[in-house]
Amino acid sequence: MISSESEKLQETVIDLLRSQERESQLQDENEAILEGISAMAGANDKRQVFNSLLEVLRKFIGFDQALVLTREDEQEMLDVLVSTDNRFGTNSWLMESTFRRAINGECIALYSPKDIVEFSTQSIEALNDYSSALLTGVKVSSSDAVMILMSQDKSQFTPRCRRVLNRFRPLLARAIIDIDYRERLQSLVAARTQQLTFSQQRFKDFAKTAGDWFWEIDVDYNFTYISEPQVANTQISCDNFIEFFNNYPIFQNKLTSKLSQQVVFEDLEWNLSVDNTEQWYSFSGTPYFDKYGKLQGFRGTAKNITSRKKTII
Repeated sequence: MISSESEKLQETVIDLLRSQERESQLQDENEAILEGISAMAGANDKRQVFNSLLEVLRKFIGFDQALVLTREDEQEMLDVLVSTDNRFGTNSWLMESTFRRAINGECIALYSPKDIVEFSTQSIEALNDYSSALLTGVKVSSSDAVMILMSQDKSQFTPRCRRVLNRFRPLLARAIIDIDYRERLQSLVAARTQQLTFSQQRFKDFAKTAGDWFWEIDVDYNFTYISEPQVANTQISCDNFIEFFNNYPIFQNKLTSKLSQQVVFEDLEWNLSVDNTEQWYSFSGTPYFDKYGKLQGFRGTAKNITSRKKTII
């Protein structure tokens, strides 16, 4: 009787210790997940997001290399989103039953990855370096993603590793969302930059064709843009639009008066001598405002009208 009660007490103590151990482990995992989310939030690019995810996983699972595959809108193949082994980024990956099981929520250990059909499109040289793999997947909006952890040790990925990876699937989903967002943002910025560069070049080409000099100034009459660093063969060596005409006080006063009225002006003529030759330029400008009606500056052009003036004369 005493022996039986003693055994039950020992079993109860053991169960209690196991329960405490599981609670402690779950607490560690929860803290790691929160740390991972915090690190991802502060990441600057997709590589930092990926490294933050791997840093969390390495605390609980040993592996040598890792990669994430994605596909959109039920495409037949998956492509590498990020990888620590560049040899796996050259070919697309087949979407077959193993990957489908992973995307549907399974954590799968493979003890000979090169014999799995999904790996058949990859470099044999790369596959021969790894004896086991652990993978799982997630669905993110219209995308599917698969994470693969690779190891040289055939017995590396135990049932405990599968359980831990399953616990970290929400963190994987968050990482995929962050990486995808940064990827799209980077592509958008690159496209917009290319469009801006093209527009600027087109503007310059139009300006050259039109024979005009384009200028923009702020409310203090300082230059914020000029299409060319000189006008009328005279180098612009000052920052202020008005100061540029210090040697031409009559025109300077007319220009200052027009700008102070904050209205559109046209054909304000500037007469000067360049290399003992008389030159005439016609200035036009318009004020521009922000959405609250506050003046932001002026934009305008200057056009050489010497030929026209000589014809009239």
